[in-house]
Amino acid sequence: MSPALAALAAVLAAAQPEVPGSAPTLRIDRELGAVREMALEAGQNRLLLLSEQIVRVAVADPSVADLKVVTPTQVLLTAKNAGATDLTLWNRSDQPLIIALQVARSVEALKKQLRELFPGEKVSVSAAGDLVVLSGEVSDVRLPERMAEVARLHAKQVANLVSVNGTHQVQLEVRFAEVSRNGLRAIGMNLFGHKNDGTKLGGLVGPRNSLGSVPSVPGRGSPGAPPP
Repeated sequence: MSPALAALAAVLAAAQPEVPGSAPTLRIDRELGAVREMALEAGQNRLLLLSEQIVRVAVADPSVADLKVVTPTQVLLTAKNAGATDLTLWNRSDQPLIIALQVARSVEALKKQLRELFPGEKVSVSAAGDLVVLSGEVSDVRLPERMAEVARLHAKQVANLVSVNGTHQVQLEVRFAEVSRNGLRAIGMNLFGHKNDGTKLGGLVGPRNSLGSVPSVPGRGSPGAPPP
């Protein structure tokens, strides 16, 4: 096809009306993701000093964080609740800057309480979203679970990675009581009896009971006997 015919075909195609249901002409040239990551605890603030002036800001999830423009080159970031969100800032040329923000649960109150309840113990407290993580070493095997119980008062999800330093052994106290054979016979008990076939048999014995039989109750007769 000659260049003149090609140009004419292009003009005719442009002049034709758009057919309903045809593919849209708008398309995505490129996708922009976060170029920086930030991590804060709930309740913390950060003043962001920018290299150039901005004209507008946006927060993907306002329940997680808030952006407040203080001056054209200063933005106050406030972490509100645990979660993740994206922050977008536009300059005067409509070029965006996207920041990925991770907000974790505040653990300052828990740290203070653990220091007061367990002084001298080397325990660290961190958070990942709603999860509270305890780590470190303690001097007593009972302390890790006690610390976890305190942490559950502050968060529903607790990962207890606390270990006990050194080697610990569980001590049991065992007592042996010596029983006299004559004393057992005096109370009508024989633990060292033998049957005719040589097997060992023990039980209560008395004037009305033989070894291995069911004791009879005075006034009731032997078991299975009819009442008097």
